[in-house]
Amino acid sequence: MTSFREQDITFLSAGTILAGTLTMPDDQTIKGAILLLSGSGPQNRDEELAGQKPFQVLSRFLAEQGFAVLRWDDRGEGGSEGDYQAGSENTLVQDVRAAIEYLKAKTGANKVTLIGHSQGTLIAAKVAADYPDEVCAVILVSGMVRQGQTVLLEQHVRILEEEGFEKDIIEHSTNAKRALFKALIDAEQKIEQGGSSNKELKELSHQLEHILLEGADYASLSKDEQEEVDFVVDDLMEWEWRYLLTKDPAEDLTIVKCPILAIVGDSDTQVNAEAEINALRQTLSKDQLAVTTTTIIPNHNHLLQDCGDQGGALSRYEELGQPFSDKSLEVIGDWLK
Repeated sequence: MTSFREQDITFLSAGTILAGTLTMPDDQTIKGAILLLSGSGPQNRDEELAGQKPFQVLSRFLAEQGFAVLRWDDRGEGGSEGDYQAGSENTLVQDVRAAIEYLKAKTGANKVTLIGHSQGTLIAAKVAADYPDEVCAVILVSGMVRQGQTVLLEQHVRILEEEGFEKDIIEHSTNAKRALFKALIDAEQKIEQGGSSNKELKELSHQLEHILLEGADYASLSKDEQEEVDFVVDDLMEWEWRYLLTKDPAEDLTIVKCPILAIVGDSDTQVNAEAEINALRQTLSKDQLAVTTTTIIPNHNHLLQDCGDQGGALSRYEELGQPFSDKSLEVIGDWLK
């Protein structure tokens, strides 16, 4: 095991300064260069969530194995400039490519390995598909392969079940979520077909509010109730919801040529481990499958924490300790070797 050092760095992406941390083995011989791609929403370089720092754990482990690792703050987070919510899938791809160029210059590597977590798996697959000369391997951690609408509806049900909600409440909530998702998908399709973005998004906001009110008059709600409706509408109006709901991961995965490792925990409440792994294996060609490894880790959640036999509820993230358990790190490390 090699000792490591960490350095705060900055790099430019289309004129925007992004800040991150470069973790390097002290040994002068670097086995490879790795970029970490975070999940949905603006994340800091450690992908910090519920008191846990998954990407800090992963970076340091990989550096101890002899790899140079770059993780960075999303636009508008930590030390990075810009506005994450003003972006798109193309913005994330642009930032990854800028990070690739920076890391190649610092390490002398010709290609890099991409490790995407959750939504980051979608961006990793797109970059690997579109820029094969820059990527030598892809690791998909807790990723989505099936259509977003299916995955996100299933996710909603599993999260409520894990938190112990009654069946009738789950059914009512899921029906409302289905209606909200349809409004988001319809709006995105109209925009893609040439509709006015401002017009469609304004109408979408009103439609989301109407669905959430379920026939009630907004003015008759208490201040707290109004704030709750406003919060949900604002959240759903963020571009990532429409992106995830309309994205077809197979479009990129079918043309990825480099080796792939897909790893997911069987207690993940945010993606269905067996369904996603099966979908990946059905999506890839025979030649792709020959260089693809899939692993489902028992009793592990979306952060690859070991959650025992108590389930992968989101509310347990803080109490479960180290994300990327020793078992999951062993799987990743052995595959990279």
